[in-house]
Amino acid sequence: MNAFKYLLVVLMLPYEGFSQVTANGEPQMTELISKIENGIPEGYRNPDAFIEGNRWKKSPEFARLQQSLQTKWPQALENIQQVAPTDTAKTILFVAAQNLDEESYIRFMSSAVILFKNGSIKNNRILSWALTPREKHLRGLLTDNYRRPEVISILQKSKEVFAGDEHFEHMPHFIDGILSGNVQKKYADFAVRSESTPPPRSTLEPSKNVSPRAGRPENTPAAKMSKATSGETPALSTERQMPVWPWVVGLFALIVIVPIVLKCRA
Repeated sequence: MNAFKYLLVVLMLPYEGFSQVTANGEPQMTELISKIENGIPEGYRNPDAFIEGNRWKKSPEFARLQQSLQTKWPQALENIQQVAPTDTAKTILFVAAQNLDEESYIRFMSSAVILFKNGSIKNNRILSWALTPREKHLRGLLTDNYRRPEVISILQKSKEVFAGDEHFEHMPHFIDGILSGNVQKKYADFAVRSESTPPPRSTLEPSKNVSPRAGRPENTPAAKMSKATSGETPALSTERQMPVWPWVVGLFALIVIVPIVLKCRA
């Protein structure tokens, strides 16, 4: 009986280990991030290039990482140095996390900002990107929810992280603008101004007393080129010009014919 129990425990050990690895998802995410990072040409293997580039975000590994982070982002942050040991790897993780829904992303940032504050993540550029996510469904998330206690905590801790960083001297001021609601107001005003509304009638119809082309020189090369390319037919001049050929014939007569006639008479 004891031998049977021992055999059962031995048989269960591999299963227990596999279950734990699958449950926390850490080895899987580490492998995915490593594949994504190694797929980037060495000269472009840096956080800035990954943020600006799109081709590496279309890989199947990146899609799988996004899916894995839906439920495994707490374990990823808890083991950040093992899951994403380089700055580029951390950037990959943070960009993939922007596929989370709004509430999940706020919880993600609440945990992530602590890693910047305690020095686990030293590249503050990653935090600046994370505070202003590019995914459409997350744009303006923090500015629109600046009154929420969780968002206030994220912003205040982020301000402490950026304080004294000469590369991000503007960020504390920007964060103050979010916390005061000024940034949200400016975004709202910009959205209203950018809406498609018809301009005033006076800008649609030129004055009857002023030529529509007033102030534009008609005989410059640019004006002539504009007429030629637009298909506009230039107006014909109403002035009658003197032909040149009578002057040519008269001059010929004076030089050639008149001397001959004078010689014959002599």
